[in-house]
Amino acid sequence: MSRRGSIGSAKNCKSTGVGSEINTLTYWQKTMDAKSLKTEEPRTAYPYITYKGSTYPPKPPILEKGPEKHFADIRNYDTRDNDILLCSSQKSGTHWVHELISMLLTQKTEYNSHGPMWELNLEYLRQPEEVEKLAGPRIFTTHLPFSMLPRKHVENRNKIVYLNRNLKDRSVSLYHFLQGKIGVPVWTWAEYFEQNVLHGKYFVED
Repeated sequence: MSRRGSIGSAKNCKSTGVGSEINTLTYWQKTMDAKSLKTEEPRTAYPYITYKGSTYPPKPPILEKGPEKHFADIRNYDTRDNDILLCSSQKSGTHWVHELISMLLTQKTEYNSHGPMWELNLEYLRQPEEVEKLAGPRIFTTHLPFSMLPRKHVENRNKIVYLNRNLKDRSVSLYHFLQGKIGVPVWTWAEYFEQNVLHGKYFVED
C-alpha cells in the first residue's frame, strides 16, 4: 500500500481492492452496451441507487437482489462474537486502519495478504459461504450508517471500530477519486455536491 499527498489534500492509495473494481466493471460490460456507457446524460451512465436517504454505487449484489432485500440481509447477517466491524465514512483512511487492525491481531508488521479487505466489505458480500470458511477474527469494512449494521453484532456489543475524517477533506477526495472511473460521468463540483455524494447526504440548506 502507498499513500501520496499532504494533509488536507486528496490521496492516492494502492491496495488489494482492485479485484472488486474489475468484477464490477465486468458486470457492467455484460449488462450495458458501449453506447450507454458513453452517454453524456450523467445519471444514466452510472445510475446510483438511493435507499433510506443514502446513495450507493450500483454494484452487483444490490442490482441482483434489489436494495430492500440486500440491506435487510445485511441487517440480519449473523456475525461471530470475535468479528470486527470497521465502520468508516468514505475516503477517511479505511485501508490504513484495516492494515493497522490486521497487524494488531497478528502481532506482525506485515501487510494483510490472506484476506483482501474488499472481499469482506459488508455492503457488497457476494459469496457469504466462502466468508464463513475464513478463520476469525474477521475484519469487515463498511460505510453503512449505524442503523443498518448487523443487528446481532450491535445487540451483543461486539467490536466496532469507527473512523471519520474532516468532512470537507473527504468530500473533495471522493470527488477526485471518482473522476475518470469507467462508467462514471464527469460531474461538475456542483452536480456532485448536490446529488451524487455517496453513502449519505451530509449537506443541508439553512
